This record gives sequence, C-alpha cells and structure tokens, in this order.
Amino acid sequence: AVVSTQSRGKCVLYVPEFMPQIDISSMGNFGISLYSRKVMVQARNPKLVPEWLLFLQGVVDSEDVPLNLSRELLQESVIINKIKSVITAKMISYLNRQSKRDPIKFEKFYREFGRFIRIGMVATESTSEREDLAKLLRFESTAEESGVLVSLDQYIERAKEDQKQVYYLCAPSREVALSSPYYESLSDAGYEVLLTYNKEDDVAMFRLESYKDKKICSAENANLPATKSRDSTSTEDKLSDKDGKDLATWMRDVLGRETVKEVKITERQHSQPAVVSVKNLTTLRHYLDMAPPEQKEASYKYLLHDNVTLELNPSHPIIRELSELREGSPDIAGLVAAQLFDNALINANLVHDPRRMVPRINQLLDSLLKGRKGPAE
Repeated sequence: AVVSTQSRGKCVLYVPEFMPQIDISSMGNFGISLYSRKVMVQARNPKLVPEWLLFLQGVVDSEDVPLNLSRELLQESVIINKIKSVITAKMISYLNRQSKRDPIKFEKFYREFGRFIRIGMVATESTSEREDLAKLLRFESTAEESGVLVSLDQYIERAKEDQKQVYYLCAPSREVALSSPYYESLSDAGYEVLLTYNKEDDVAMFRLESYKDKKICSAENANLPATKSRDSTSTEDKLSDKDGKDLATWMRDVLGRETVKEVKITERQHSQPAVVSVKNLTTLRHYLDMAPPEQKEASYKYLLHDNVTLELNPSHPIIRELSELREGSPDIAGLVAAQLFDNALINANLVHDPRRMVPRINQLLDSLLKGRKGPAE
C-alpha cells in the first residue's frame, strides 16, 4: 500500500505472507525504515507504527524529519507521532476496503494476522479506532458450518429484529462450545452465537463493549427468560419454592461463604443441574491467568467469593435427588454439592487446577461402590 503521510512525505508498506515471531527481545528487528529526503535516518523504527502493526514492512520518506535529530528525540518526536497516527488510520481503512474487495484474500490474511488486530483493539484508547478494527474481526458462528468465518456486520444483518445484543461464546473448540449449557439457552431461543477459541478474542470483545448500538454480550451473561419448552415442566418434576430455597441455603453453607457469593434457584438453563453466573467473567478469567503461581490459589478463592453465583436448576433430577439426599446422607450430599459447583466452574472455564477434585471424586466413587454407606474413612 502506498500511503500519503500528510507531512510532506510518502511511505510504501506491505504485509509479509506469514506472521513473524515478534517478542520483546526481537522488537528491534521490526519496524518501518525512516528516510528524510531519500536519506536514511533509521533502518528500523518501531515507533512509526503501533505495536499491533509491527508486522508491516516498508519505508517512510518524510521531508519534515530533520537529518540531525538524535535517536532519543526521534522516538518522541511530534513528527513521528503524527506519521504514526496517519499510517494507523490509513492501514485500518485499507484493510477494511480489502475485506470487501477480496473477502477470500482477506480471510487468508486474518487467519495469519488476526492476533495483531485483536491486540490493537485492546491496546487502543480511541473508541472510533476500536470500532473500525472491530469491522475486521472474524469468527466462526453457530449459523455456519465449521471453519466458515463471519464478521460482526454479517451477524448484525441477520440478527432478530428486536435483538439488542451480539452474543458470543469463548470455548476451547466448537464441539465444547456447542455442548455448553450457556449456548443451550441461546440456541433454544433461536439466537446466532459467535464462537471464539482464544482468550485474546474474549478480551477484545469485552473491550469492545458495543458495536453499532448493540451490546456485546458473552453467552455466560445472557439472562434470557424461560422458553415455553421449559415452562412446560410439570410442577411435580421440580422442587417446590420452599425446598429450593432450603437447598440453596444449605449449599451456600456447605460450600462456604468464602467460596461462593450466592446460591439460588433459577430456570435460566434446562439440561444442566447447575451453572455459575459471573458479572465480569472475562475480567475474572484475565485476573486468574495473570496471577503469579504462588498467589494463584489465594486469588482464585478471593475472586470466586466476591463474584460467582451458583444457579441451581430445580427441574434437574440430580438437584431433586440432592434435596432428599442431604437429609439422609449429609456427608455424601456435601461431596455432591462441591462437585456440582466445580462442574459448573469447568463449564465457565474457571477451574485453574482440576487435580484438587480427584480426592473428592474418589470418595464419591468409593461411596457409590459401597452402596452409599458414606465417605471412606
């Protein structure tokens, strides 16, 4: 791409075929070469573009850059910042044009360089720039076959007339996403869901907040009213309000008030015995990922206690059986309650060390094999 920098100069840029390996140690090997009146000033200047555009290669020739400017001043120069701003805006505009002009070629670019676009969305402080970058995002969708990518604009074009949210679900794979209890309620209601398979997408969508007047909403935070199929459940097949409240109170005490913020009865989902709801799930995941290893367990307990609500499905057989089991076999019931909580955390991708569940699972297996006589001594 040939770009006019609006500062008495031009630059020629191109995108390499494959994504380079850029890290802090190799940062000096990337950047655009800077010239002043056809005289090289600096072979590679990483400050001419934001970090998310460091994969670009090319040259800038600006008449406004003095030849005697020191390397230190060159990094903080107003002229350099102006060139950087122009190149960034022009490249975003160019990529958006290319995405419409040659979608197949752009998709190939996105599969290779999409990570940089997501990084740019998180790093930029400009709302308008973030929305322009969002136009470049591509996702798999529950409305398409595996491997087919769609844009946010395509999603919005075919959204329901009264739909006010863009729903997305972050999961390790498509198979895991489609089996998620959080997707189930959206599927029952007929909503398309965008699928993301990496944490960068999750953070980028969280940072975007809204797109074209539609709120960006993770599937875990979609609080949909019960569908008719769920309402058709016989009252004989669900816990009474009193039994439900009693079970929720008991589970809160068993799990510990230092572990879970609240336990309540809900009909938000249908096939799972329990799910967790978290107000700022992406932030919580990010904090857990960033916590130092020696602080991981303490951070985990603190964040769960302050943010996680366990929601019980009163129609599920396991919940109905647990309500009775807690009266006759409270020890086993306590193990089941703890495992239900961990299962719900797994579905929300919030379990940092599944090994701690092994002793409990072994106790449950031992009790089951002994005819529910109680946990092993």
